[in-house]
Amino acid sequence: MTAKKQTDQFTIINQSERQIKIIVPSLFCNKERAAILQTVLLMRDAIENLKIDIKTNSVTIDFNPNILQKDSLLDLIATVLNNFCQKPKNNLKNNEIEHVQQGSIEQEISFKVKGMSCNSCALFLEMVLIRSPGVMQAKINYTLETGVVQGFINQEEIIQIIENNGFQAHSLNIAP
Repeated sequence: MTAKKQTDQFTIINQSERQIKIIVPSLFCNKERAAILQTVLLMRDAIENLKIDIKTNSVTIDFNPNILQKDSLLDLIATVLNNFCQKPKNNLKNNEIEHVQQGSIEQEISFKVKGMSCNSCALFLEMVLIRSPGVMQAKINYTLETGVVQGFINQEEIIQIIENNGFQAHSLNIAP
């Protein structure tokens, strides 16, 4: 079955029961984005083969629909690509003022991260976290499987963000 379908971040140009081919304009000549997309997709057991061509913006994904349904795969792709297209915060002072006025206090939260398969996973999580409201800084260490976030956000929110993006997390902070 061949169908052309347009979404906000990609266009499906060909699909069958076990394969989807999409065009992703935000990948054009961007090796970092391609590596992150590849890493996130290959973490899923259902992805059998993946080919990304950054010169043509094409991504071909062979997958097992018994493990990962096509709609879930498309949702995963859309989530990752939406993070690519979000603009990073450019005015931290206003963001700090807004959170202080809401009664929040800046804090540093340390946590453990499981499920990363390479440094691109850590980079992806840093990108997602730094773009989250209330986060001023985020550092993820792939080798140590740890992370630190500074900002006006609580540990439950951080863990939820990480888990919503396909990884596992738990706090390293010791309660007083």
